[in-house]
Amino acid sequence: MPEIDAAIFPAYLDGLRAEDYEADPDLVRAGYVGSLAARSALCALPVELLTSASPDEETEALFLQRLQLTRAMVDMAAEI
Repeated sequence: MPEIDAAIFPAYLDGLRAEDYEADPDLVRAGYVGSLAARSALCALPVELLTSASPDEETEALFLQRLQLTRAMVDMAAEI
């Protein structure tokens, strides 16, 4: 996530400037991270796969990956 964020956020600000829209970077960051957390962090967990009390290794690995992704997004939201 940090590498993706480091590329996306400055590019987003550059896009705003290219359209002659000067915005406070802190406000843009709050909106960017807030929407990321609301849209992606809350939807990243594949709860539809929780149909068994004993998930297979592939499902467990997917959940671990998605939990780590969700945690990274929540940590980003905590910084604003």
